[in-house]
Amino acid sequence: GGGGGGLACSVGERLERALRERSFRRSLSLPANHSLMLPSGTFKNKVAFITGGGTGLGRAMTAALSELGAQVVIASRWVTCLCF
Repeated sequence: GGGGGGLACSVGERLERALRERSFRRSLSLPANHSLMLPSGTFKNKVAFITGGGTGLGRAMTAALSELGAQVVIASRWVTCLCF
């Protein structure tokens, strides 16, 4: 394309090439870090309000913040998801 589209085009071309070559998979092969990166008690005497706390990332954040000392208030559209 012309007129400013060159940068977006080259980024798109690089992404397409990476997808074809599957070079992006190298970054996905790193082992997961299951330990918390913050010291214990980081959120002591703090309250965290988590929306969507019953599933997925919200549930993981709820668990992590709770481990770090926060009192956690959880909101979810499904009450059955709030039973930990």
